Amino acid sequence: FALVPKILEISDFSPQQIGVGLYGLNRLGDSSALREVLQALAQKLSESREEMPSANLGMALFGLQRCGDHRASRLALGALALKASRSEEPLTHQSLAMAFVGLQCFVECPELEAMLAALRQRVLACTEPLPAHAICTALYGLQRCSASPGARALLPAFARAVDSCREDFSERQLGSAFYGLRRCGGSEEARQVLAALARRLEGSAASGERAGPCQSQSVANMLYGLQCFSDCPEL
Repeated sequence: FALVPKILEISDFSPQQIGVGLYGLNRLGDSSALREVLQALAQKLSESREEMPSANLGMALFGLQRCGDHRASRLALGALALKASRSEEPLTHQSLAMAFVGLQCFVECPELEAMLAALRQRVLACTEPLPAHAICTALYGLQRCSASPGARALLPAFARAVDSCREDFSERQLGSAFYGLRRCGGSEEARQVLAALARRLEGSAASGERAGPCQSQSVANMLYGLQCFSDCPEL
């Protein structure tokens, strides 16, 4: 891939620029060329001593959403996790949602656990209630790793966020949130989220949505997200 040598020869590649570069990969699926680019960007990010602004962290993670789970993508995730752990700058709600979207292709691995630990601190540090779209988008991003230790540690915070949210939840948003629990293993932490989402479902703003393909898909996503739960009061 022609860009790889150019990436490697840059001596002053800033975390902000790397974040923008990773964001640009958000529509690219796994390929040998993409892996080379990811490995080069991960190397540059690891070499940089600068902090990565929160907005760029969200953008960078968002760019990983279709890259696949392999050594190169994990190198990039690990480098981003290190940057995230060394910064105390709050994440905006939009950046937080974007960050979790980028995790959807990863299964349990040390790099993922490090990133989830860093993001957990950002969620716990939020002083204002999270908006519905940010909560549901974040839960959707956990769809392949919601049974991992790091995700389980995060889920109670999201259960509280669902309860404290000041907005109504649409069926589309709830469908995304339920879907994110599909591999949660039916854990106690996941049941807390399930109970909070169920309370929101009862009073959701979806009564104003027209019945049709979107609404049907949302309901299908909700049901699909229940596959790891056995009989429990929350169901």
